[in-house]
This record gives sequence, structure tokens and C-alpha cells, in this order.
Amino acid sequence: AEYLNISRKTLLRLFKKHLSLSPTEYKSIVKFRKALIAYQDQQKTTNLADLAYTVDYYDQSDLNFHFKQKTGQTPQELFKVLQTIQQGLYWQVDHVPKVQDKR
Repeated sequence: AEYLNISRKTLLRLFKKHLSLSPTEYKSIVKFRKALIAYQDQQKTTNLADLAYTVDYYDQSDLNFHFKQKTGQTPQELFKVLQTIQQGLYWQVDHVPKVQDKR
């Protein structure tokens, strides 16, 4: 905001207007994608605790919570159906429940 010479509130409003997400929501999606890419790059040999720490989740429980929130599946469930197609990651989504953060 300071660099752009605008108020923090204006920057947050513009961020949400153009990305349809708050900065916190955006950061959560970026972290989730980093986890998927790290899993793919490590050729599916990593354990979940190591994966969580690699992509800056607090611990494996935090990783599980966010995966469940985003996909309705645990990381183990999702990784079973994860497919790589032309360097992209895809999975079938049956439904995505809305999970409220109770932390």
C-alpha cells in the first residue's frame, strides 16, 4: 500500500475486487497448490508430515484440515485419485462441503 501510495483498506478492496478473494484466502490457495506440486515433484514418496513442513503448514494436522476444507478429502484420499495430465494436476470433485474454521 505504501509503495503504491494508497491506503491499506483501498489495497485490500482492490485485491478482493480483482481476484474475488481476500489476501488470506489467496495465500491459502497458493499454499494448497504448492503442496500438490511438491507431492508431484517428490514422486509420491514423501510422508505427509514432511510435506506439511516443506510447504509451510504448521504440522500434518494443519495440512489435513486445509485439504479437507478445500477438497472435502484428506490428503491421502486426494493423492489416490490425483492424476497428472500434460504437467497439470487434476482430480474429480464430487462435492466440496463448506467447512468452517473452528480454530
